[in-house]
Amino acid sequence: MPASCIIIYYHSIRKDEIPSFARQLDCILKYTTPIPIGYDGSLKNGIRYSIITFDDAFQSVVDNAAQELLKRKIQFTIFIPAGQLGKKPSWLCDTGDRDEDETVATIDQLLKLPSGYVSFGSHTVNHPRLTSLNDNDAYKEIKLSKDMLETYFNHPIKFLAIPYGACDQRIIDLCKTAGYEKIFTINNESPYRPFINFEKGRVGVNPEDWLIEFKLKIMGAYSWMPLASSIKKDVLKSLNIRST
Repeated sequence: MPASCIIIYYHSIRKDEIPSFARQLDCILKYTTPIPIGYDGSLKNGIRYSIITFDDAFQSVVDNAAQELLKRKIQFTIFIPAGQLGKKPSWLCDTGDRDEDETVATIDQLLKLPSGYVSFGSHTVNHPRLTSLNDNDAYKEIKLSKDMLETYFNHPIKFLAIPYGACDQRIIDLCKTAGYEKIFTINNESPYRPFINFEKGRVGVNPEDWLIEFKLKIMGAYSWMPLASSIKKDVLKSLNIRST
């Protein structure tokens, strides 16, 4: 069996969710081999790998998730909206989203995390839907966030997580021009898709997932979803044609 790699992403981890989050981490260690996002070695056949990421850099991740990850010596990545540090998430204002009352961590809070276990990536400046912006505005969000974070952390920022997963070839090209080595979407993809690809999909998880559901996600069972969605669209289109 060839090697596989599942990249998962969380957002917030509330205090009352720490026990369920801890159980998920134990599940990850039992069924996969966690690797850092910048891993550049070869993936061994028969091994199921995983990469853990967090979008939005919420303070609850620093306060609640980091301690559980560090306890298990699991490396992880936080994607930061560089212009929102220390603020309420403006993109969630009046949405009713569960994270609307979260706060983005400050740069000082992020800098206190041990560099040997946590890495940082860009999540643009202000978390816009990039595909809705013109080239100039989209590029500013993509490039300025990289520049800001490189100043804060004093090392290269190589990776970008696309807000909302809103990505097309135009955005991919802008990210390459900005100097990123890899970008991450929220598209489900086969765990066997080459890890070296510039654009990589991820599987969304949260502490509220049932443990069996979470296990299926990290085992790659959700990789069929894009195909299923495509088939569903074709079937609905066919039915619509027949009904007219």
